[in-house]
Parts: sequence; structure tokens; C-alpha cells
Amino acid sequence: MKKKKLKIKIKKGHISKPDDWKKIPDRTVEKGVKVEYEHTKNYKTARRIMADHVIETCPAYYEELEKMEKRLEKRKGCKGWHSK
Repeated sequence: MKKKKLKIKIKKGHISKPDDWKKIPDRTVEKGVKVEYEHTKNYKTARRIMADHVIETCPAYYEELEKMEKRLEKRKGCKGWHSK
């Protein structure tokens, strides 16, 4: 059985533009792209998703996400499916 390739269409209405990407600190880019690799293995797509999240919400989006995940891991029975 042949596997279908997942096609990801980038909407014209994306929040971030390549010029915006330059404004995001390298540390945030590294952390964000690493997180977004859960959804895609394409660097450009992961970076665009990361930039959209940061620009749409706040510059500390991935730091806050990490804090939330740590709080949830401390709760009994709240381990994510990706936890070891």
C-alpha cells in the first residue's frame, strides 16, 4: 500500500513574514523550531509556525509553554503522550 504524502499549504494570511523572523532572538528560534518539529520535519515550515506563535501571542511563548508542561508533569496522571 502506497503512503500518501501530507501536503502542507501555507496560507496567504500567515501572521509572520520573513522580515519578522529576523527580529526573533536566536534562542527563541532554536527552542521554537525544536518544539514545532513535532508537527513537521521541514525547517522553513517549523520556523514559520514558530514565528506565527511568537508574533501572535508573546515573545516568551516557548518559555511559558515549557513552564506549563513542567507544571503538568508534576501533577499525578498528567504526563503527556510524549513523556518518557
